Amino acid sequence: YDRALEERTLASLSLERLTKTSVSAWDKEVIGPLQNHGDGLILVFTGNLKLQ
Repeated sequence: YDRALEERTLASLSLERLTKTSVSAWDKEVIGPLQNHGDGLILVFTGNLKLQ
């Protein structure tokens, strides 16, 4: 059981949903810069998933 892999998958799935549904100022300001950080993106999104 690979928890890190599961979290990475969840993060990329939620990112996909978000980029499809909110291609807006939020997308440009938040998603754009985060994509440049690679794994930093995973941490941000797994954090958000845990909060929800």
